[in-house]
Amino acid sequence: MRYRTALRPEGTEDSPTTGGRKGRALRRFLALARARSIPHTTRSTGIDRPRGAAPGSAEPPMAHRAFGLYVHITWHTRLRQRSLRRADADVVRATVRDAAVRWRIHVHEVAVLSDHVHVIASCLPESMVVSFIRHAKSESARRINLAPGAVFQWARGYFVESLSRNHVRAACAYVARQHLRHPDRVPT
Repeated sequence: MRYRTALRPEGTEDSPTTGGRKGRALRRFLALARARSIPHTTRSTGIDRPRGAAPGSAEPPMAHRAFGLYVHITWHTRLRQRSLRRADADVVRATVRDAAVRWRIHVHEVAVLSDHVHVIASCLPESMVVSFIRHAKSESARRINLAPGAVFQWARGYFVESLSRNHVRAACAYVARQHLRHPDRVPT
């Protein structure tokens, strides 16, 4: 049978709020759509977390992404002068950690010597390693120069090389042994 709106009284046309066959069908469709779009939480599992999330995690599951970008970064003081002291080395380490948080870089190992710095890090594809280095160098120099009479400068530039995942452990060990390799360059 064909549905005729002409025979219905005015103001009773089908809508989701007033009833009628079309309204009921639309409400049923919307209810099913809502039920399907809700992640499997308490509705089906009795556990209040999205499906695929780790226990204790409230994070929604991400699309699968795998990456392994590892770098060895070095930079040195202006004219390779042995001008970093022990207190300055602590400032540089703290600044490298701050820069890593800001630019979403994971620092595996840091070695600060009196004339250069080594960093082993991993990063996301969208992370900007150059901005991380710029921040670490400029902010550490600024913090060191806050001390009265301090005049400290980094040399222009830096060195960055990519590392294989298989070489990260050896590179971290190499950086950790820098103080043994260069005992004359340990900040005092």
